[in-house]
Amino acid sequence: MIHWVLAALDGAQHIDRVVVAGLDTASAAEAGLLLAGGTSVEYLPDAGSLVANAYAAIARLTPGSPAAYCWSDIPLITADMIDRFIDGTTNPHLDINAGLVPKADLLGRYPGCDDLWLRVREGRFIAADFGLFNPANAERARRHLEVLMPQRKSAARQALYLGVPFLLRFVCGRLTIPALEAHLARRFDLHCHIRVVGDPELGLDVDNDTNLAVCRAALERSWS
Repeated sequence: MIHWVLAALDGAQHIDRVVVAGLDTASAAEAGLLLAGGTSVEYLPDAGSLVANAYAAIARLTPGSPAAYCWSDIPLITADMIDRFIDGTTNPHLDINAGLVPKADLLGRYPGCDDLWLRVREGRFIAADFGLFNPANAERARRHLEVLMPQRKSAARQALYLGVPFLLRFVCGRLTIPALEAHLARRFDLHCHIRVVGDPELGLDVDNDTNLAVCRAALERSWS
């Protein structure tokens, strides 16, 4: 599955180096994961958890330069989608530049896909699995990610970690995207910009059988 993601990163004009965490060099070579476009790629062995893998990769980055994060289970991502996200980022030096995919857009293009939807006042969304971040400030988020990552399939539990008043606004559907940004800055000193993105493929991750079937069908159509 990561072949499709690497091909997209390799073809993006703004990406010149990739660090793959959780896959050692020997396994990558055995799988034939070679980049044709000349993008530098480094493979790191599994560090034991999602957060440990992420920070092993971050340690290999240049602290003063913005970087991108990208999950490996979004096989419908393309180089153009990556470039559009980066071109649309107004301040790449923020701690996090994240995206939200509208539920209506995702289901409109890929009927039948299923995921855990985030409900805010602006609508229902799924988090994009590609975004930008500042490696220099990543360490301040680590202890929070250690708590939140095991709860990533429960939006309510994550909201509770952010505080009871925040949870109440979330449950009642009164939470707005700007309020979420302000809360992250106030409580965790993380300065973020969260925007709605126009490429639903960025939110279509393969973490269940239904989405796997949807992505396989989409890839088969692209081959024909």
